Amino acid sequence: MDVAHYAVYREALTAAGHDPTAFHTAINPTIFVTEDPERGWAEIKEHVLFQYQPLPRVVRRLAATYPAVTASPRGAAARALS
Repeated sequence: MDVAHYAVYREALTAAGHDPTAFHTAINPTIFVTEDPERGWAEIKEHVLFQYQPLPRVVRRLAATYPAVTASPRGAAARALS
């Protein structure tokens, strides 16, 4: 996870009148160890892509619900997806 994403999350909480220290965040890194990267990617590709597929929909929903998401420095991504 890019640290800048965490900053945008905290800024959006603050802009919405919330104390960022009262909220928790978690990351879910995908780690896959293989001796054959091409074969390994073939094995997990469908699952990894599925895991990240919904992200644009989530960003659009967040942008519609929390204007701070589109007002943030990275808000261009949310605007581009809407």
